[in-house]
Amino acid sequence: MNTKERILAIDFGLKRIGFAVTDELQITITPLPILELQKPDFWSRFTSLLEEYDPKQIILGYPQHDLETQNRVQRQIMEFKNRIEKNFTITVTLQDESYTSERASEHLNEINPKRSKKKRKQKKENLDSVAAAFILQSFLKKDS
Repeated sequence: MNTKERILAIDFGLKRIGFAVTDELQITITPLPILELQKPDFWSRFTSLLEEYDPKQIILGYPQHDLETQNRVQRQIMEFKNRIEKNFTITVTLQDESYTSERASEHLNEINPKRSKKKRKQKKENLDSVAAAFILQSFLKKDS
């Protein structure tokens, strides 16, 4: 039997970080709750997430299309990647995340075109995790 293992995708943001994970067979992708990077418990919550899902690989979204913010964000993503690799025994692979937030927003609008102000705020929070799911989907398509 060909066994596979979970993969975790990360949509890095300066405020919020979105996550999505595959099942063990890498058939389904599930968006997970976001974590706020600036909160003091970020790293302990991130560690708990890794312990709960036990991914064997992390796919980290890396912007390659937005030249204005590209260098600043890329530098912070590389610092984040280095911290993960320093503190955890896990492979971190960079994946182009071009337009994943836009695709995630379109997807959420298709699901619920009429939403209240409260739902828009929830949608914004879900956006990062849905973007992570698109990053992961892109990686799996490329890898298959």
